[in-house]
Amino acid sequence: MRHGAKAELTASVAIESAPAPWTGALIPLGGIVFVAVRAATRRVVTAPRWAFCTRCRSLRYLRMAAGFVLIGLMLAFLVVGLDAADTSYAGPAEHRSSWWAFAVALLAGVAGWIILVVSRWQSIARARLSRDGLSVDVRKPSVEFAAAVEAMWAPNTGTLPAVARPA
Repeated sequence: MRHGAKAELTASVAIESAPAPWTGALIPLGGIVFVAVRAATRRVVTAPRWAFCTRCRSLRYLRMAAGFVLIGLMLAFLVVGLDAADTSYAGPAEHRSSWWAFAVALLAGVAGWIILVVSRWQSIARARLSRDGLSVDVRKPSVEFAAAVEAMWAPNTGTLPAVARPA
């Protein structure tokens, strides 16, 4: 209910905690070290039925399409780069230059990966698990979402739960 519209579908959403701030300092040590520490400190909770409206679904599909198009461009530029690097070409050396194709392929691949990461349901919902794993923070919840959570929880407990605490 990112947009406050009526829920049209539900999806199982794996909500992860943010990486600890100090884990970024491990990146220069190598990707494997960072990934291992991130995996060890990561917390995940699964929301079996998170509600999404049609605009959320459209946003996800648009992001996924853009990400896959960029991945396709990466593959295309890799083929162009490999073809340009062919040493059997008898023409001038400047026509065999392939560094630009590999650079574009790298940029397209990284951009496509980033866009695919933000097309996950967790990103669409703007939900993040707290580092201690005890609450789910929803960044910029719609007024309707906040009201629905309050209406559901306030009569039972008298307080708002940590499950939908605006971040």
